Amino acid sequence: MKQNHIFNWYTVLWSTALLIVALLYFGWRVDKKYIGIVDRKTHLIGCREPGRIHSLLVQVGDRVQSGQVLAVMDISDLKMQLSLLRGELAQIEDLADAQHKQYYLEVKRLKIQLDNEALELIDRVSLLESKSVELESINKLIARFESAEQAGLGYNSDLADLIIRRDALKAYLMQQNHLNVSGIGDVEELHDQRKKWLKEIEYDSMSHARMLEMLEHTEEIRRQIAMTEHRIHLRTMIAPCDGYIIELHAGTGDVVDQFVPLVTIEESPARYLTAYLPEKSVINPEIGSSVKIYSNRQKKQPIYGTITFVHPGFSLADERLSFRGRVFWARKILVEIAPEHSLIPGEFVYVRFPGSARNARLASRRMDNGDPEKPDLLYHDMNIPSQLQARSRCEPSGICWSPQLEKFILVSDDTGLENSPSEHIPWLFLMDGNGVVDPEPLPIADLASVNDLEAITAVSESVYYLASSQNISKQGKRPASREQLLKIQITDTGAKLLSRVNLLTLLEDVYGPDSLLALGLGQYESDGKPKINIEGLLYKDAALYIGLKEPITKSGALIWKLNDPELLFQTGRLSAGQLRLWSKLSLKINGESERGISDMTLDDKGCLWILSTIPGATADRQMGALYRVKNFPDIPPEIRCFRTFPGMKPEGLCFPENGQMLVVFDNDENTPQFCYLNPEKMQ
Repeated sequence: MKQNHIFNWYTVLWSTALLIVALLYFGWRVDKKYIGIVDRKTHLIGCREPGRIHSLLVQVGDRVQSGQVLAVMDISDLKMQLSLLRGELAQIEDLADAQHKQYYLEVKRLKIQLDNEALELIDRVSLLESKSVELESINKLIARFESAEQAGLGYNSDLADLIIRRDALKAYLMQQNHLNVSGIGDVEELHDQRKKWLKEIEYDSMSHARMLEMLEHTEEIRRQIAMTEHRIHLRTMIAPCDGYIIELHAGTGDVVDQFVPLVTIEESPARYLTAYLPEKSVINPEIGSSVKIYSNRQKKQPIYGTITFVHPGFSLADERLSFRGRVFWARKILVEIAPEHSLIPGEFVYVRFPGSARNARLASRRMDNGDPEKPDLLYHDMNIPSQLQARSRCEPSGICWSPQLEKFILVSDDTGLENSPSEHIPWLFLMDGNGVVDPEPLPIADLASVNDLEAITAVSESVYYLASSQNISKQGKRPASREQLLKIQITDTGAKLLSRVNLLTLLEDVYGPDSLLALGLGQYESDGKPKINIEGLLYKDAALYIGLKEPITKSGALIWKLNDPELLFQTGRLSAGQLRLWSKLSLKINGESERGISDMTLDDKGCLWILSTIPGATADRQMGALYRVKNFPDIPPEIRCFRTFPGMKPEGLCFPENGQMLVVFDNDENTPQFCYLNPEKMQ
């Protein structure tokens, strides 16, 4: 008994030790794949001038915004200096203004003085002219008297007085001869020239010239004022970013040196994270690609980001990723996180890149389409903006070209964010020819929700039919929103609902078991309704052709023909015989099992093109394919497989106006892809 007791204790001891080792292993084990750490960026804020802290406006834990004042140093000395400088500047400006007015009055006085001098000069010139006329008349009279005396007519007693007056006038005129003017006209011309010169004088420039020293002193004071105001700004600490106060290094009243940290701010929300790819990883990340980020606090709902930098080489990973002091080498990837995320700076996260080991294993299969005469395809990742990814999933399940918008309209089987109020929001998406999806979705007005939209077809340039899958969800539910057949119209402001019917419900109301069996609906799900999965729509000649992914009969995939769909939307009722089986198309490849339809469309020659996938196949076994049906809608159709897509799930195709065929691919949790095909080269 004693030995058994000891043996049992050893068993318990060893079991406990193994349990501890297991807990340590799984608790400390680091998965080197898809590891990321949210960047933790802190800012040490100090004052740029030494002094005493006058007021500290924040506390540890406070949320601050960029540009917010954190603390103010004592600026009493600068305020006094600023007040004195501004007072001195005001006095100098008042004095300058007074002197400027004085100079203006002096110029005005000078004008008046010139006018007076001109008037005096005119009076003097007039007097001279009158004296000259008088002298001329006296000379004539003297000459007459002298001629009379010489002729013997006697001597005139007035001659002597006239000679005296003549000599006096000559002397006066000789004395005034320094004026050097020829008449009143010259005087007025000289006066006008002087007035014009005074008028052209710029009083401001003249004032500046006479007050040059004062102006230099004024500019020096202004420079000192600007410097003092700048020093006041230097004594104010401003938050450089949004974030939280995590540490205070001094308090109110403390004297600090310049550039000594006073406050530490942790930037929040974080803008970037660094992801690490180990050396053995086969992923080749590209700048601009979208990634999904998963937090341990929120594992189901991903956060989106965009790769902004890929380190060209390998380096040591962060110390937090080490185990027992051993740090692995990895390639660093800088990811910009989408706005309005909930990640915490320094948080440990997992990152899913646009590509995986599964895609790497399938790369060789994708490069080989099985036919050496057909060129390899170039697959492109769709560019889904991070701001859109933060609002909704975008998993293309159907596509149609819109001449009105000059873009592709995408339908997605999932919209909004999973397990959020936006889930199943009625949105469509727009994409240009380069695969760039618009950041703003295209909402459908007057529609509450959409669920598992799988197909879209154009009725006219602005009117489209849309169809939900009609199938049961993975949770065993089939709400009415999964049975919708919609008619919408594209407008300048978005899209609006014109009419809606629940197709499967109408089928069950009108068609009995035999009629449903004739349509190929002979299998039933757990909810008691038929097994059905619609993924293709095509409108032609006032009829709507419906392609089914499931069920698949032994003869092939099913295509229904709905006559007069407009009557269905107008009445909301399905009449007997309005919906019938058009054809069963065998889409086998190399003797494999029959395949379902994932989309279909028409080219400009009237040929029907069909995409197919293998329902329920794993990614390694999936094989998408493209077919052409030549004599559509005649019976029997002529079918030919033109291309396969190994490992790919083609979900939508259409023909834009350039004649090329566009095929879009669902890539599970990775970024959706697309490629272009030239039908002429596939004939």
